[in-house]
Amino acid sequence: MSFEDLASVNAAEDGALWDILRATGSKKYHIEYNGYFSNHLSHALVSLHRLGQPREVLDQFHDYYKQWLEPAIPSQKRVTEEMWETVIGERKWYTDLVDFFTTEHEKLGSTDAVLAQYVPRLLEGLSGAAFHGLIELGFTIESRLTSAVLDGLAYMCFAYRSVGDLTPVPASESFPITPSEGTPTDRDLCTILKRMREEHHFDGAFEHIKDPPYRDLDLSDFQKKMMVLGDMYPQQLQYYLQQLDLWDLRDKKLDEIDFTALMKKVFDNMLTVYSTARNDDFFLLHGVTSSFAMTRILPYLPSPRDKLNAIFYLVKSVAAVYLVEDAPVLEPITHEHSLPDWLDIIQAAVDSKDEHTIKVVYACHDFFTKSTHADEKQDYLYQFAAACRAKLQPWKDACKQSSK
Repeated sequence: MSFEDLASVNAAEDGALWDILRATGSKKYHIEYNGYFSNHLSHALVSLHRLGQPREVLDQFHDYYKQWLEPAIPSQKRVTEEMWETVIGERKWYTDLVDFFTTEHEKLGSTDAVLAQYVPRLLEGLSGAAFHGLIELGFTIESRLTSAVLDGLAYMCFAYRSVGDLTPVPASESFPITPSEGTPTDRDLCTILKRMREEHHFDGAFEHIKDPPYRDLDLSDFQKKMMVLGDMYPQQLQYYLQQLDLWDLRDKKLDEIDFTALMKKVFDNMLTVYSTARNDDFFLLHGVTSSFAMTRILPYLPSPRDKLNAIFYLVKSVAAVYLVEDAPVLEPITHEHSLPDWLDIIQAAVDSKDEHTIKVVYACHDFFTKSTHADEKQDYLYQFAAACRAKLQPWKDACKQSSK
C-alpha cells in the first residue's frame, strides 16, 4: 500500500494529529533552536498520539514545549534540482530545502517516489545532529502526513554528517579482520562494542576537538567528536562494523532477507546497549529512537541493497556514539524484578512532558504489543527500559555488578 493510500485509510484516526502537525511544522518553527538543539515537537506529538492520548494532551505538550522553539526562517527558494546536493550537510537554508522537496513531491507525484529518489543519497549522513534528521523523518512517516515527511527529509539533508562510507577495510597488520570466524554470540553488537572499548584504535581521538576546525564550530562537543570520528577514523569504525554478524548479509541473496525481522533484531540490540549501559545515557538513547525511526523508513527505500546499507550506516553510527560516550561497561540485565504495568509507564511518560521519555516508551510499547511473546527476556527488556526511562524502575537494581 502506498503512503498516500495508507494515509487515506487512516485519515479518521489521524486527523487530530495532522491538524496540530500542520499548525506547528516548518512554516511555524525552525527545526533547531539555541544554536544546535533539535526541535523534537513532531516526534513527541506522534508518539503521544500513538500512545492513545487525546488532542488536548497533544495541545498541552505543544503549549509546554514551544517555550524553547524559534520562529521559522522564511524560505528564499534557493535550492534547485541542479544544486541541491551542494547544500547537503551545510546546515543552512532549511525551509528552502522544505520547499525544494515539496516541489519534487509535486513533480514526482507521490511521497513514495520522493523518498525512493532522495533518501538513499542521505543515508551515509544519518548520524548528523545526533540522528535527529533520521528520527524526524521516521516519526513523520509514522504520522502519515506528507508535509511533515517533507520537513523530515529536509532535516536529513540539512543535518547530514558522515562517519565514513561502507568501503570494506582489507585485512592488514593494523586491521587483522577474520569476519568468518567466531560464533554468533561473540559477533553480536554488545561483544563488538566491548572489543572497541578494550582495544586501542581510537586512543586520543577526541583531543582533536580542541584544534581547528572543530574548536571554532558552533556545535556541541558531542557533534564535534562525531565529526572527528568521521573525518579521521572512518577505517577504524568500518573495521569493527565488518566484525559484526550483520556484515555477512551483504553476501547473501538480498531479496530473501526479511527486513522486518532484521530491523527488530537491530532495535533489540540498540535497546540492549542502552539498557545495559546502566546510566540512561542520553546519546545511546538516540540509538533506540533512531532504530525505531528506521523501521518506518526502510519500507520506502527502493532496493534491498539500500535497506541493508541503511542498517549498516545506522549500526556504524551508533558504534561511534558508544565511543563518544566514553564506551561505558555494559552490564547484563538479571530479569529478576517485577515491573510496573504498561498503563502506569505510559501515564508516567505523558506526565513527564519529556520528549525523549515519551518516544522511548512509545517505541518499546510498540515492539512489545507486536511481539509474539516467544522470548520472555526480550519482552521484559521492552518493559524494563520503558519503566526505567519513565523513572518508575531504577536502572542499576536490575543489573549485575562487574568490575571494569
